[in-house]
Amino acid sequence: KGIVEKYRIPMTDHTNMSFMETSHISSAAMDPTGARFAIGSMDSSLKLYDFAGYNPNDPNPFQNVIVEDGYPIRSMAYSSSGDRLLIATGSTQPYLVDRDGQELLKFVRGDVYVTDPSKTIGHTAAVTSVAWHPLEKSIVFTTSRDGSLRSWNVDKGKLSFSMLTCSDVVVIKHLRTGRKTIPTCMAVTPSTIAMGTECGSLQIYKHPFVSKLRPQQSVRVVPQEDKDEPVISVVYSVDAAKLATRTKTNLTVWNTSSRLASSSSPWMRCENVPVDDTDNSTPTMAFSPNGKLLCVATSAMDEQTKTFSNRILIFTVPKETKTKPPSPVYSIPVLDDDKFPVLGLMWHAKLNQVLLATSQGFQVWFSSEWSKKGILLTSGRRRKRKVEDELQDLYASRAPPPGAAVREEEIITPNALPLFGGDKHKRKKKRGEEEHEANLAKHVPEKPAKGVYNTANTMFTQMFIDNTTSSQKKIAGMDPREALAAYSEGKSYIGKAYEGNVERILTDKTMEEEEEDMKKKKKL
Repeated sequence: KGIVEKYRIPMTDHTNMSFMETSHISSAAMDPTGARFAIGSMDSSLKLYDFAGYNPNDPNPFQNVIVEDGYPIRSMAYSSSGDRLLIATGSTQPYLVDRDGQELLKFVRGDVYVTDPSKTIGHTAAVTSVAWHPLEKSIVFTTSRDGSLRSWNVDKGKLSFSMLTCSDVVVIKHLRTGRKTIPTCMAVTPSTIAMGTECGSLQIYKHPFVSKLRPQQSVRVVPQEDKDEPVISVVYSVDAAKLATRTKTNLTVWNTSSRLASSSSPWMRCENVPVDDTDNSTPTMAFSPNGKLLCVATSAMDEQTKTFSNRILIFTVPKETKTKPPSPVYSIPVLDDDKFPVLGLMWHAKLNQVLLATSQGFQVWFSSEWSKKGILLTSGRRRKRKVEDELQDLYASRAPPPGAAVREEEIITPNALPLFGGDKHKRKKKRGEEEHEANLAKHVPEKPAKGVYNTANTMFTQMFIDNTTSSQKKIAGMDPREALAAYSEGKSYIGKAYEGNVERILTDKTMEEEEEDMKKKKKL
């Protein structure tokens, strides 16, 4: 408790685990303004939650949309103002949606037959991570398995068939061999772009790009030269003075105020922080708002029981290089259900709250003393009772107590009693006769019938219509040719010009004969 109060760690309270019933979670992101957070699933469904309307006891998203059917959501990033969300699925085309999940823009796909990624206008392989520039609201960055880093201008970029084309591209290369490698994760500051690769290196480029041939700073995260362990997570501190990288088993913190090189030593290195090897770029570690603490989620799997031991470890970030591996100042077990590993962890700088996500659900950790807004807006809400629950309570309150009159094993149906059953037709007929007698006593005129054949007493108008139309309706057994002949009897459809079939001569000579006569007259 003294450590928690000293560093104001928001780990005193937490919400219940909100489980996903339809699909597994694949990615998570929090709005920088602290108003909303998004959960991506393996079935490409995007669930948006709003803290102002969120109920921890009945967690339902206010919006649930399908981004790209058939592709899981791998990475998400909110803009600095929280008005737009950039989404990377398992396909080659990222999507841009608004804060309500409506699609705004789709990125173009590159030519898969071009081997050089720098010669195409889009990605040709699955996108691995996305990021938004912290200051420029129109610039976004994406990395892909085609080995490229691309920058896009979502407001002023060129469109190809209503799809956005990239404005710049950098090919990521292996530090040792010089061949193309795959960038797995990314973190962005106003002036730099840090990427972790599958070759186990950390590469930092300046933005705007100064040189595309090689990174301005690079260092191997894993010290062994013959071991290429991929970097699965890269996180900057709030002041961008510290950078944390993580592999499947190792954790490293670097000082970014000085230039990183192959001879640089990290401030801190931990080797026993296991995490599940997932194919997404959602970070499983986060710096505190003041940058003095590093919160790390671990998931150690037991090979015999196939269960996970999930814990949250908090380290103090040193101000100089430490040779000895540090020990955590605070450790707490999380997630009562140990069947699923930790998938993502985010520490919000404004709210001072931690969002923890697994493949099956998520929960929010907070402190009632040091956290602000966020989940605290919903802490006093109760679950809305459904109508079925209220009916059950009503039936239970009106149920007679067990006694001699009514036995517990006996069930009485009210509709089976003589009071509610009996001959319904007789009761209906008797009721109609009583109403008729009452109307006669009040001298109420008889109401008109609703149909021609509904009652025996028809009105005069209905009788007249039946008599006039009955003769027209008797067409059964008649020959249609006789009916047509009777209809056309005494009528003639032939014009007066052909009456009597009289032959009339329209002209005496043909046109050729008239031309010969005209020539003879001219000769004379």
